[in-house]
Amino acid sequence: MNIRIKLPIKEICKKYQDGISAIKLAEEYGCSVCVIIDRLRDNNVEIRARSPYIILPVEKIVMEYQNKMSIEDLSNKYNCSITTIIRRLQEFGIVSQHKNYQIYQ
Repeated sequence: MNIRIKLPIKEICKKYQDGISAIKLAEEYGCSVCVIIDRLRDNNVEIRARSPYIILPVEKIVMEYQNKMSIEDLSNKYNCSITTIIRRLQEFGIVSQHKNYQIYQ
């Protein structure tokens, strides 16, 4: 038996059409990206192609992270996913200081 998660689909569709990524929406609503994409498709929303590699000021992000700015705050500041921030930190050899956002080597 499949259980369907209740989500505010009109709100999600609007945010996606306004440019918020499926990844950010999944993080915001506590579900998987697949659920977000499936719901968007169910509502005839055209799915954007995956974004190319996002160019970010990694040195600045590392400095802000080392100065105790949270991964979540960094992702909001640079308008990208938490995963993108974690990956950029990992590329620089930085280990997460927060137990909820562990960077696996």
